[in-house]
Amino acid sequence: MKLAASATKHDAESGGDVIMRQELDAREYKLLLNPAKFDAPLSKASANAFWHREIEQIIRECFNSSHAVENAFDELLKRNVQYWDTHDCALASADLTLRSRVDASAGRATVDEHEIILKLRMADFFVVADTRLDRSDGDKKPQFEEDIAPYEGRPPDPAAAVVSPAKPSIRSRYALTTKRHRHWDESSRTEGRLRRLFPAIEDLLKRPLGDDDALVGGPEAYEFAARGAKVGFGQGVVGEFTLTLWHFGAVEEAPAVAEVSFKCDTPGGEMSGKAARMALELFNALQTDLGDYVNTTHSSKTALALPAGCASG
Repeated sequence: MKLAASATKHDAESGGDVIMRQELDAREYKLLLNPAKFDAPLSKASANAFWHREIEQIIRECFNSSHAVENAFDELLKRNVQYWDTHDCALASADLTLRSRVDASAGRATVDEHEIILKLRMADFFVVADTRLDRSDGDKKPQFEEDIAPYEGRPPDPAAAVVSPAKPSIRSRYALTTKRHRHWDESSRTEGRLRRLFPAIEDLLKRPLGDDDALVGGPEAYEFAARGAKVGFGQGVVGEFTLTLWHFGAVEEAPAVAEVSFKCDTPGGEMSGKAARMALELFNALQTDLGDYVNTTHSSKTALALPAGCASG
């Protein structure tokens, strides 16, 4: 699947040209978990207990081999995460999200330079592939990824549990992501600053951005993310696992969100059919064999963190 690339615009604060991605960079398989099954706060020890007891066992049974499993969780990230939108949810209306994230490994973060992430995510591959976003810091192209999750029906009542089919299945959405590292204090969280950081955003919105209008923040999440565990799918394709917990209150309390995911790079925009089948087989097994670890209440962790009224699933 090859698409022609193009380049336009340049902006001093954004730090790069507007480009169009042409190849898929990665596929990430995401499964929401029941947060009540996890104690707080997450540690490498507790993350690896879950890995060895639950995930590793499913991998071995799925592939009937001990060679597929590589390593265990050896890195634990602690970060503060918050999502932002305009007062009228202009970003969500255009399938965009804006997230700020900062390291909090020494406790609650106090620095004001954040990783600011703008993401377009929707189900149409070609619309996302053809969208122009500004380059990330360091003149890096936006990341183009496929997000894979279980297929779930959304009931009319937002408080009701999601409806899952009897047979494991998937849905795909495609995401284009660009990043900045900038100061993000209260005075800078405005529509005008957003426009200067990401000039291409105005071509995607249904209305022009203002200047001094303040952005609205969702609930601040304290994030634990365990990384390092891997599974091999053959032919050089590796799935890198992450176990993520979000706390909207004190970290000593139970988390509000839990997710396990694995990501596979797709060099040249390709993934062999054999590796893709193995990855799908494992994802289906996780959906069925994790039992009451699987979350049946929510369909998206992002939707839980968006500003009030901006969540669309």
